[in-house]
Amino acid sequence: MASVHRRPDSKYWHAAFRDSNGRLILRSTKCADRSKALVTAFEYERAVNLARAGNLIEAQARKVVADIMERAGGEETLRSPSVADYLNQWLTSKKTRKATNTGDRYQIAVEKFLAVLGDRQKKPLTALTANDVERYMDARTKEKLAPRTVILCVKIIRTALNAARRQGLIPNNPAEAVEMPKIKGVERGTFTPEEVKILVDTAKCKRRLKSAPGSCV
Repeated sequence: MASVHRRPDSKYWHAAFRDSNGRLILRSTKCADRSKALVTAFEYERAVNLARAGNLIEAQARKVVADIMERAGGEETLRSPSVADYLNQWLTSKKTRKATNTGDRYQIAVEKFLAVLGDRQKKPLTALTANDVERYMDARTKEKLAPRTVILCVKIIRTALNAARRQGLIPNNPAEAVEMPKIKGVERGTFTPEEVKILVDTAKCKRRLKSAPGSCV
């Protein structure tokens, strides 16, 4: 059974429990109150038991963490907006501060991204992967958009996810792991001797026209 212990040099209680392999784990509860620390220790142990039984799915894991934060008396709660909720909220805040054309461009990028996600847009923001962003990039490319436009669309999503990372909603930005399409430069061939002569003659003619109009006729 889980228990709590306090080191002489710490004001916080540590939870003691065993992991799925039977090893003893000591983890700080960040609680100075023993009763709250004990509740946290029991939640740690509950999570381990669920994992051992193969029942610790994502939703249950988030519920365990939320319970720990609530019972420990923390002021913060576990924020877990869905992908759609977060991006729509981000879009609303951006559109109030951007020019109309820019806001419309942001809206199209977000709406297309959510359409590509399908039902995955209802999942927590933390469920997003680099593969989701790559599928979005592929979908926009199939629309025959110019590479620069595709890059801009992906950058808009990456900007939104960077804001989520700074807010602590996600640990990292999956869009940053996506390799952008390369923009090929315009290939210029070499001129033939005949083409060079035409260019030189044209340039000479233009100079003569400036000094003597009608001289190239």
